[in-house]
Amino acid sequence: MFFRIFAYRYLFFGMQNLNKIVNKRRASLNRVELLKRRDELLRARFYYWTEIKLLRIDAAFEMLCKNEFFVQERTILNALKHMDISVYGKDFIKSCKKHYPGYVWN
Repeated sequence: MFFRIFAYRYLFFGMQNLNKIVNKRRASLNRVELLKRRDELLRARFYYWTEIKLLRIDAAFEMLCKNEFFVQERTILNALKHMDISVYGKDFIKSCKKHYPGYVWN
């Protein structure tokens, strides 16, 4: 009887600890994925402001920092380090409208 209660208690608390570990790992993966998506959107908006709307780079940085993403310029520079210009072609605006409908892309 004692062993059975001990075993159930061990299994129950062991599963709780396992769930905590899995949830932490899932949250960290989710955070990394969210940061990747944010950087992708930052690159797209930077391209939009500099190439479509023809803003100067410093004005585009100010627009992104103060009006759209509320991040520091260093964060935008880090996102732009991995920017690949070959991705942005004729259908770029259409794909941005599809993936990010909350932003103006005209």
